[in-house]
Amino acid sequence: MIAYHAQKYSQQNTFTNHIMPCPVDINEDYNSDSAEANKLAKNEGFKHTMVVHSPKLYAKHWQKSVYALEEPMYNPSIPMYSHMNEVMSKYGIVVTLAGDMGDEILCGYPSYINVQRQKIKSHRDCVIFWLTKRLIQPPSLNIKTNLNDIVDLLIDTTFPEALWDSDDPVSSYMRLDQQGLCAEDYFRRNDRLGMLYSMEGRFPFASKKMINYCMNIHSSYKMGDDLNSLKDMSRKSYLNILPESIINKTKTGWTAPINLWRNQFTKECQEINRLAKKITNSNNLPQDKRWAPILHLLTWQKLYEMNLR
Repeated sequence: MIAYHAQKYSQQNTFTNHIMPCPVDINEDYNSDSAEANKLAKNEGFKHTMVVHSPKLYAKHWQKSVYALEEPMYNPSIPMYSHMNEVMSKYGIVVTLAGDMGDEILCGYPSYINVQRQKIKSHRDCVIFWLTKRLIQPPSLNIKTNLNDIVDLLIDTTFPEALWDSDDPVSSYMRLDQQGLCAEDYFRRNDRLGMLYSMEGRFPFASKKMINYCMNIHSSYKMGDDLNSLKDMSRKSYLNILPESIINKTKTGWTAPINLWRNQFTKECQEINRLAKKITNSNNLPQDKRWAPILHLLTWQKLYEMNLR
C-alpha cells in the first residue's frame, strides 16, 4: 500500500527479503511475500532489489546487530534486519518507508481473532491477556515479581486505563500492541539499525492522524470472525488497486528460520555455530526456539562487559 502511493510522487527503490536456503516448514512459507513483492514491483515499475538472507550472512551480522541495539531483544530476525539495512545503504538510501503499525491499526494479527472470541470485560483482563498470550514467554528466571505486580506496573506506566474501550475490546487490545510492541520494539529496532548505516526510518501508518482516524473505526469493520477476514476493510479498499493475489494472501510472518537452518542445513550453519560456541565457551544452549534469544543475551553481556547476577 505504501509503495503503491509513494510511486506516484517519484520512482521508488523497493527492497524485499528472500530466505536462501529455504527450509521445509509446514507452518510457514518464508518466501511467499518475496514472490508477491517481485510481481508487484514489475507491474508498478519499482526499482526493485531482492535481498537474499543466508546462514553465512546471519553469522556476519550477528555481533554488529547486537552491539547496535545496545540492549538484549527477544527476536531471532535481528541479524537479517541489519543485513537489509546494509544493502539499502549501499544503494544510497538515506530515508526508508516501512509498514510498521499497519497490522496494529488495521487488524492484521491472528491474535485479534482470539481477543474477539475471549470476550474480555475489563482493562486489567485485557492487559493480562496481552501479557500472557501475546508475548513469547522468555526463558525461566528466578525472580520475586509475580504477574499481578507486573500488570500493576504496566497499568501505572505504559497501559493507562484510558486505552480501554468497553464497546471494542479488540481495539483496546490493539492499543496495547501499539504502545508495547511498536514503540518499544519495532521502532527502536528500526531506528538503531538504521542509524548503524546512516539512515532514518519513516512509518506512514504510525502518523498521529492515521492512527487516530483508524482507531476511531470499530474493529468489526476491519475484520470478521475468522483468519481469512483479517484486514478486511483494507482488502476491500484496495480490491481494484492491488493484485488479487495480494488482496487474498494469507498472513505470513518475517522470521529468521535459524533453528530450521541449523537442523536442515548443518554445513551452511558452521559459522554461526562456531560463533555461538565462542561466545558461550560451550555448546550448552537449548536446541529449540530459545537458542537465538539466549545467545543474543550472552552476546550482549560479552560485548558490553555486563555482569549478570
